[in-house]
Amino acid sequence: MEKHIKDTLATQTSIVHYNDLNSHETLFGGKLFSLIDTTSAISVSRFCHSKAFTVAINQMEYYAPLLPGQIINISSFVCGIGVRSIETFALVYGENLDGTTFLAASCFMTYALAKTENTVLPKLIADTKFENEILSSYNKRKEMNLNYHKYLKEIINHKDVINGK
Repeated sequence: MEKHIKDTLATQTSIVHYNDLNSHETLFGGKLFSLIDTTSAISVSRFCHSKAFTVAINQMEYYAPLLPGQIINISSFVCGIGVRSIETFALVYGENLDGTTFLAASCFMTYALAKTENTVLPKLIADTKFENEILSSYNKRKEMNLNYHKYLKEIINHKDVINGK
């Protein structure tokens, strides 16, 4: 079974409202992450048609603030697969009232199949140069994420630091 990256594309459009702002009067990061997670979860669902859950925000970068009244356009797609894990990539664009757009953020995330799912993930097929580049670099990102996960486990074992002692 195969699935093309383009078949996992999900998009969401929203607008920055005043009740979504932080103390700097820009879009609250938690609100943006919620929008990204929702969009990326749809990409995962289109890919595997199974129950999956968010495991990690692997890398999230903010490039430009989103201001009240600006439009938010989020596009996400599946960009890598393991045995039970699925990686997504999301691009967030802001749009001004005059129609000009700018890159506001990007985010790699990992999802995993629920333990109750016996799904065999389809092969992921890239059709464009960009898709090939992002798919072929998946194993490198996966290795970096696993190393970071091990590092976090080591830190968590220092209970005296976590408890503030």
